[in-house]
This record gives sequence, structure tokens and C-alpha cells, in this order.
Amino acid sequence: MHLEVEAIGSIVYGSSLYSLVPFLIGLSLYDPIKKIVDSLCLSCFQVLQDSPFLKELNEGGDTVPGVKYHYMVSKYDELVTPYTNSFLKDAATNKLAKNVVLQDLCALNVDGHISQMYSALAFNSVHTFFDRTRDQKINCLDSVW
Repeated sequence: MHLEVEAIGSIVYGSSLYSLVPFLIGLSLYDPIKKIVDSLCLSCFQVLQDSPFLKELNEGGDTVPGVKYHYMVSKYDELVTPYTNSFLKDAATNKLAKNVVLQDLCALNVDGHISQMYSALAFNSVHTFFDRTRDQKINCLDSVW
């Protein structure tokens, strides 16, 4: 069986929320706010950079041998900050894992976290990943708002 994984705007290593977390910690507000938010949204703090949940999830590597990965990210992702937290670190040594930055495909692209889900550029890249017989045709004008 041949396994392939595509991810768009994944939050592999969490979000710093534009450095809001260290700011809240510095003001001793992190724990009180976490206590309130956890009762409403347990996963909200689980997806923060350096959370115990994500550390455990990624322990031992972020890929599995034999699986092909294609992770797409946007420099303008407003949720995953810094955007490089969407990268698979194993891509540096795993030839089956690839991180793709939308703006490397088209410098004019301004897709953010949500808009990359319906981006023509992202769709084309995903389609090419799953269908190797297809050429990746990049029309930057398709990805400009």
C-alpha cells in the first residue's frame, strides 16, 4: 500500500499567536486565561507553540517511514505564526517529505490561513502531488485576489 499525506496550513509545531503567549506569560496572565479558555476550548491551548500536546505528538519525528508528505504553507498565514511552524522538520532528512511555500511558487500570492484552502494555486499543487502525470502549471494571476 502506498500512503500519501497532503496538508495545507497545518499547525505542526503550533502557533505563537504573534508572540502573544510570551507576553501573557510575562504579565502572569497566561495561566488564568488558559484556565478560562480550557473550559470552553481544550484544543485552543493544545495548538500553541511548545505545548505539551504538540511536543508529545511530534516526539520521535514528524513523519513515518514510507509515507510521502506534501505540506503547503503560506508566508501570510495569520493563524500559524511563525509560518515556518507548519514545516515538517523531518523534510530536511526525509526525501519523501516536502514543504512547499505558496509564495515560492508565485511571489504575488497573498493567501492566508483560510484562503489557501480554496486557492487555485494550492489546488494545482495538491492535484500535481496526487497525480504525478500532471505538470504543475502555475498561473500567478489565478492566485492574486
